[in-house]
Amino acid sequence: MTISEANQMVINLLDDEDNAEEYIDRLPDFYDYAQKQIATTVDNIEKTLALSIESDTEIDIKERTKSELEKHLYYVKRIVTDAEYEHIYGYTYRLAPGEYRIVCCVYPETVTSDTAPEYAFEISPEAQPAIVYYAAAQACVTDADLRPYYAFMDRYNNILQNINDAKNNTVTVKAVKL
Repeated sequence: MTISEANQMVINLLDDEDNAEEYIDRLPDFYDYAQKQIATTVDNIEKTLALSIESDTEIDIKERTKSELEKHLYYVKRIVTDAEYEHIYGYTYRLAPGEYRIVCCVYPETVTSDTAPEYAFEISPEAQPAIVYYAAAQACVTDADLRPYYAFMDRYNNILQNINDAKNNTVTVKAVKL
């Protein structure tokens, strides 16, 4: 989903075409916050850093991720290798000679008012609708009637809960009295 598509979805949810421009000016901050929150909680953005080490080396994986993947590291998820390595502190590791695949979870790009409308959100397609509901909730929070805010936030939270449940292979059952 692109920012342009998200903008249209938010305007449709708010059912307020007359004030579309006002909303669209405020949405980038909401998109940025939601995408970062989702990427650091239930839907990590994984990137793989491939390294070929020829001699014992101490590296800062955070700096290597920034320079080689052009991304900011959130955390190191796993290191795949047959070689030996040692975690020293923080993001610093001592690597023995060998081939390494370092799976990193990274932050998405920052969304601002200067971000192109064609920018595609980096979290999974399953999580992207949550961004729209979060933005719609934040956009309408100044209204006198807060029922839409709560409804949109419920949808946002339900999407995140479903993603989390799917990752953990759990099922949530809600009993309803008829």
